[in-house]
Amino acid sequence: MAGLLDYFGDDLTSTSVLVLLAILVRVLTGVSSYSGAGDPPKYGDYEAQRHWMELTINLPVRDWYTDSEFNSPDYWPLDYPPLSGYQSWLCGLYLRFVDPRAVAPMASRGYETPASKAAMRNTVIAADLLGGVWAGQQPGLPQLLAVAKLGVTVLATLALCWAPYLTSLEAAMRVVARIFPVRRGLYEDYVANWWCATSLLLKWKSAFAPGTLLRAAAATTLAAAAPAMAHQIAGRGGEAGGEGEGGPSRWGLLRCMANSAFSFYMFSFQVHEKSILLPLLPVCLLAGHEPLLGAWLPLLAGLSMYPLLERDGLALPYVALCGLYGAVVASTALEHARQLQDERRTAAATSAGSAGGGGRSGRVSPAAALLLRRWPALSLAALVGAAALHAARLALPPPERLPWLHDRAFISAAFGGFAVAYLYLQASQWRAEAGPGVAAGPAGKARGKAD
Repeated sequence: MAGLLDYFGDDLTSTSVLVLLAILVRVLTGVSSYSGAGDPPKYGDYEAQRHWMELTINLPVRDWYTDSEFNSPDYWPLDYPPLSGYQSWLCGLYLRFVDPRAVAPMASRGYETPASKAAMRNTVIAADLLGGVWAGQQPGLPQLLAVAKLGVTVLATLALCWAPYLTSLEAAMRVVARIFPVRRGLYEDYVANWWCATSLLLKWKSAFAPGTLLRAAAATTLAAAAPAMAHQIAGRGGEAGGEGEGGPSRWGLLRCMANSAFSFYMFSFQVHEKSILLPLLPVCLLAGHEPLLGAWLPLLAGLSMYPLLERDGLALPYVALCGLYGAVVASTALEHARQLQDERRTAAATSAGSAGGGGRSGRVSPAAALLLRRWPALSLAALVGAAALHAARLALPPPERLPWLHDRAFISAAFGGFAVAYLYLQASQWRAEAGPGVAAGPAGKARGKAD
């Protein structure tokens, strides 16, 4: 991939090539099947998205979260915040323009034609382009003004989204009840988090009341996120050449975001399998400075969802995309990791030999230090283990008494990998290095300025 981008030369052309490749991958993936295809009565996630478009363009905004025969709580009710509802409304207008029958009230349940499926896929690509590409290309403003504008924009957007539901407490509580589906229990299906992975040892759902589990999940989530948040609140993790030694840094913030998202995914109440995308975002932004983690974690996330993908007939796209990702990313990530390792050794030696030390080195526990040193080997072992799980699923049918054995093995292994990644991110965040994983000191500062 690096050689391909070097061929085009300038940044604009390289960025355009990356965007076009990303669109191509989405288009080719969209040709495949989807969750719940041809599986009445509720079909699946694809139908949920279509139904939300149907609801939002056929109901007044104030009724989007109100139960009725049309807006049945038993058939994919809108359970995302109002901003997602407005997005569904916009997409629904486009879908109605392409194929009005796709959003016809009641009559469109389970509806699919090639045109409506293509239109649904197009809404996803359009959202990616608007949110990820166009918005990311907008020029920055002075920091203070930018923060002020951001705050005003967020508050104004929140007020506009919630305005139709603030006419009464009852209306507002209906939205809250949909967004936080406490009635659905601790977890559904197989999700690679703590509660599901350990349920073989302790039947959480039967051993404790839902209210107790809700409080336990909230407390555990906060406890898991607390170290990373405390690190940022205390102003640790200064970045050489950037935001000042000893102060908050963007690298510390990204690690904090990843740790907080992992805490939510692993310990929160009623987590969806696809919520693993939340920690993936900051980890991918860290990929330039944590190349092995950035390359390895998306594959592990795919592994955690494989039982669900296979059930929906998406095993072939899964294998193809993982193979393509590995071919494009793996060699580049390994090469970049070696370069970073050499630079860190040089920076550490320079810092140690300079007068007065030139900075501070991170202080972590022996266990955390061991984890940091062994991370490349752990990453490789995880990939080998994932390949073994797939081979076992193909070659060894599960016992009749344990039909869920393979699914359980996948999510348990994935949870173990996520837990190790979480511990690694915690250790690296508290390592208190200057900038992107480079020891503080003259060489580290030069590296920070170069970035």
